[in-house]
Amino acid sequence: TNGNTNVYSWGINNLGQLGLGHNTETSRPEVIKELKNENVIKVAGGDSHTLILVQEGTTEEKNKTTKIFTIGLNDEGQLGIGDTYSDYRNKKNETNAKLQNEEDLAKTENDKKVKEIKEKDLDAKAKQKEINKEANILKKKVRSIENERNSLENSEGAQYFTTPQLLEGLTNAFDISCGANYSYAIRQRQFIEPADGDSKEDSKEESKEEPKKEEDKKEEEKEVDFRVNQVYSWGMGENYVLCNRSDDSSFDPHEVNVEFFKELNPISIACGTMH
Repeated sequence: TNGNTNVYSWGINNLGQLGLGHNTETSRPEVIKELKNENVIKVAGGDSHTLILVQEGTTEEKNKTTKIFTIGLNDEGQLGIGDTYSDYRNKKNETNAKLQNEEDLAKTENDKKVKEIKEKDLDAKAKQKEINKEANILKKKVRSIENERNSLENSEGAQYFTTPQLLEGLTNAFDISCGANYSYAIRQRQFIEPADGDSKEDSKEESKEEPKKEEDKKEEEKEVDFRVNQVYSWGMGENYVLCNRSDDSSFDPHEVNVEFFKELNPISIACGTMH
């Protein structure tokens, strides 16, 4: 009603990709509460992440804008909200190494005490009683270590997100698409008016004061056709799916070089698993 819609999701949800605030799968459609009464115009899904395109403003308004929300797995930057996973992963590895060392020391200490008990001048029953006591102490230490280790497995808010996250800095998109672990968006090129007082003459004066490198001059000489829409990509870059001449992951949206399109104007996007 009034241009607002509800978004429903269901199915596998092990990494929060349904946006329901938890990671339990559901077999029935449930409303994504955070997007209630938003004017959702498109939804795209990857292997374990989701993009949702929302329009702001009513249908009567001329200057409508859009924003993108992202949900689910972000281990390769497919949500476009930055590298949220590396710090967690490094901390987890360091903590696991520390806990393993503590467990090894506890077992070594237990073996040493058991050996000492066996060498005591006690009857078999008394020795077994002391050995059992040490075994219980070791069991408690190992259980405590396991509890701490298991607590690291919940990577919500680092590896994945169960509620919609606003993709900052990329507004006015009119199309979105998801590959397996990467994402694309497209928007009309944003024209930036020169600031008051700026002119080509001013630019020339500045260039006299600070000579620019040859490659910088060549870049400035290129005229961007503002009729050509802007295409953005982010996420896992394997097999060069991000169209940036690199197979590295990108954790934030970056514009695809307009030169790749030559005189063509991209108007829609469709992503496959790795293409």
